[in-house]
Amino acid sequence: MLEMNLAIIGGAAIILMMLLIVTDVLLRNIINSPIRGGKELVELLMIIFIFFGISFTQKSKGHIGIDFVQNVLRGLTKKITVVINLILSILASGLLTYFLYHQLIDDYNRGVATIYLQWPQWILTLFIFIGMLTLTIRLILEIQEMFQSKKDKSEEGGHSD
Repeated sequence: MLEMNLAIIGGAAIILMMLLIVTDVLLRNIINSPIRGGKELVELLMIIFIFFGISFTQKSKGHIGIDFVQNVLRGLTKKITVVINLILSILASGLLTYFLYHQLIDDYNRGVATIYLQWPQWILTLFIFIGMLTLTIRLILEIQEMFQSKKDKSEEGGHSD
């Protein structure tokens, strides 16, 4: 449910981003007055769009993958490569999440602000942290589901009617 809500917010962000860009271009060309801080607003909306949708995209298998190796592999070898891939993904996203948490605390404590609008930088870091945390949890759930379904299949195979 959280992933879907974040994806909806991300979808709204991209719509707002498109409207903002169109309005900015029109104002720049018609009255020679762009939206103040428009570029920073687009950057913020892009962060929301990307990081709030990343976990939902993983859940729905929407990420672009280079699976030419996995297409050649069969059986146990294929399963092992999938598990290794998931473990490496968990480690990478987990490390990013860990460092983002520390960056978030640092941004908050130092009072870092965006260049033009002077918005607190920690808000942007928070959005990225939330996205990476949900991705890390999603990857952990995927590997857990993989092992759970394997366990369930082995238990079903052991019973006879």
